[in-house]
Amino acid sequence: MRFDLHGRAMMATSALTIALTLLFAAFNTAPAGAATPPTGGTEARGTTPLTAHQGRVRTSVGVFSRRTSVRAGRSARVSGRVRPGLPGRLVVLQRVRGHRWVTIARTRTALGGRYVLRHRTRASVSAPLRVRVAGAAGASRRTRRIGRLEAFRPALASWYGEGQALACGGHLTPGMMGVAHKSLPCGTRVTIRYRGRRVRVPVVDRGPYAGGREFDLGPGVRAALRFDGVGTVQVAH
Repeated sequence: MRFDLHGRAMMATSALTIALTLLFAAFNTAPAGAATPPTGGTEARGTTPLTAHQGRVRTSVGVFSRRTSVRAGRSARVSGRVRPGLPGRLVVLQRVRGHRWVTIARTRTALGGRYVLRHRTRASVSAPLRVRVAGAAGASRRTRRIGRLEAFRPALASWYGEGQALACGGHLTPGMMGVAHKSLPCGTRVTIRYRGRRVRVPVVDRGPYAGGREFDLGPGVRAALRFDGVGTVQVAH
């Protein structure tokens, strides 16, 4: 009888041990798919984590001096400073060719962010111009338009009066700002300099066909330049 009671006690102890073990395992095992409580971080509060471009310093492009209106064959020059003034940043000078921007000069910033860009022209040109700074660690990229690159060449010109029909359409009026040229497409804009004065006008007609002259100036162009007779002008196109 004593042995039977002792055996029953041992069996009860084993059953209690197994039950406690199962209960402990249930408390230490998270159910599948259960939500994890918020930890107090920024994502738990619903804020968006920082992206790669956030926190960058805004770049500025300063231009100290520019020489962008030159005789064909001479060099154009642009100098300035990039902020923040990190050394080694890539700076390029670009002009429009056709319908896209092309790089015509490049350099790296010196100490303090200073830069100097030079481009030697080879022929007559008139095109929009810009300075572009590449992005760097902690700083954004930046582009700044700086007018036009104009390389001038000499051309013999004359002028003609109003009243006649134009090859590009319409009639020549007393104040019309346009020029005639034998081959430049209608609408091509040409910058003309004469004795310190300057105009930028379209091609509106064909000619001239006499005396080796390259351009005929319309009445408005003649008046703006104070041009008379036949003479040499500087053109960029």
